[in-house]
Amino acid sequence: MEAQQGSGYMLFRDGKVWMVANVQGQTMVMDMARMRAGHPATGGDALQQEFISARPTGQKARVAGFSGEVYELTWKENGQTRSDKVVLSEDPVVVEYSNAWLGMAAAMGHEMKNRISGYLRKEGLGMLKMGDSFEVVSIKPGKVDARRFNLPKSTFQMPYMPR
Repeated sequence: MEAQQGSGYMLFRDGKVWMVANVQGQTMVMDMARMRAGHPATGGDALQQEFISARPTGQKARVAGFSGEVYELTWKENGQTRSDKVVLSEDPVVVEYSNAWLGMAAAMGHEMKNRISGYLRKEGLGMLKMGDSFEVVSIKPGKVDARRFNLPKSTFQMPYMPR
C-alpha cells in the first residue's frame, strides 16, 4: 500500500500503531508509541477511565446493519462519574471490529485500569454506538488482503524526539 502525496493512514499491526504519510514526496513511517514515549500524557492530557457497570435496558437497536442491545454504561473518567447509553452486540463481526479498535486505542497509550474494553471482552460483546460521541457507520465483513497490513519498504523512519 503506497501513500499518495498529501495522504496518510494509520495501521494497527503486531500490537503497534503506525502512521504512514507522504510528506513532500517522501513516505514517512512513525511508530506512534515511540513518539508518545517522548511526549507522555500527563495531567489533563491523560485519560483516566474506570468501568463501573453496564445494565441492559431491554431495548434493541440496529446500527450499521447489525443488531444490538441498548445498555446504560457507567464509568469514571478523570474522577467524574459519567453515564451514557451504548449499543452492544454479540455478533462476531462486531466483536472482532470492536476488539481491534480497542486494541488500537490501548496501543496508542490509553491505558485505563478496570477498562470498559475488559468488560466487553469478558462478556463477548462489541460496541456499535456510545451516546452521541461514537457510532459505527459500516463494517465490511470478510477477509482483508494481508498486503494491506504491510508497511511500505522504502521509507523514512521518524526519529525519536524527546521533549
